[in-house]
Amino acid sequence: MTKEEYPRAIIIGSPPMFRGSTLPGRDIEIQLLKKFPGIALFVEKPIATGLYEEIKDALEVAKAIGGSGSICSVG
Repeated sequence: MTKEEYPRAIIIGSPPMFRGSTLPGRDIEIQLLKKFPGIALFVEKPIATGLYEEIKDALEVAKAIGGSGSICSVG
């Protein structure tokens, strides 16, 4: 991928049961940050849904995004 082909932003619009977690297969934000460091993210709301016990995963994802230096917006 050339510098011109590198995406500037990625929209994550999949349902929350498939994102907002650190679990494999539900960690799209983490995987995108690894593949495209510094990429801007637009995430559809809600960020996460599920059991109370799963909310800590959403907080870990938020910490990863916050620590990455990427811009993240929630619609």
